[in-house]
Amino acid sequence: MSKQIRPKTLLTALAAVIVIVVGGMWYDRSTNLSQDTTSKQIIVDTVDRGMSPEQRDTFYKKIAELQVQIADDANEGKRDISKILQLGNMFYTAGELAQANEQYKDILRTNPTDTPAMENMGQSLMEMGDYEGAAALWVRSLNISANEQIYIKLVDLITERLPAKNARIQEILESAIANIGQTPTLLKRLAQWYGENGKYEEAISHYEVAQKLNLKDTSIKEEIDALRLKQAQALRLQER
Repeated sequence: MSKQIRPKTLLTALAAVIVIVVGGMWYDRSTNLSQDTTSKQIIVDTVDRGMSPEQRDTFYKKIAELQVQIADDANEGKRDISKILQLGNMFYTAGELAQANEQYKDILRTNPTDTPAMENMGQSLMEMGDYEGAAALWVRSLNISANEQIYIKLVDLITERLPAKNARIQEILESAIANIGQTPTLLKRLAQWYGENGKYEEAISHYEVAQKLNLKDTSIKEEIDALRLKQAQALRLQER
């Protein structure tokens, strides 16, 4: 299990109206995205993981065994959320996303700050097509524990599925850097966002810091060279 980092500055949830603030950014789950065709959601309960019938039979026997263990624990007045998490993960692996979510919800019912359950449920919701729900859960987990992987997942989700919120990415990544520190991954992702939005100076400076932190990453020089070329082209256009 990775070390948890308590956020110093970041996403503050206002659960009463299902609104999340990201370092001053409003993340409003109720925002109308009807004009954003890529954000339309088709909710599915199951996905095909490509298991053979034999593999599924073996896997579901393991699921049934774990369910018996959890039921026996309950009869004895015990509750082991690690087993419930394992069950949720097994349902997820089998492609039973809705059933996986039921296990994660069960954990959060008694352990509302359990970040593994939030993170895993967010992943499951994303695969179900509930992109807003996934983003909200990942923000909630980041409020409790800063996690670089979840920051990147949140940014990628917004980029790919919620582009109407693309402007928020800068604030999310700046909050991530404030909480975790300057890592090559976060710096490169922020530099990428700057470059995509025509902020070439900011992009280059962030790539240069990332390069100093990871001298073996030769791709960074290529990104800087490409950005300098775009910057020069933009300047020539302005001079016309």
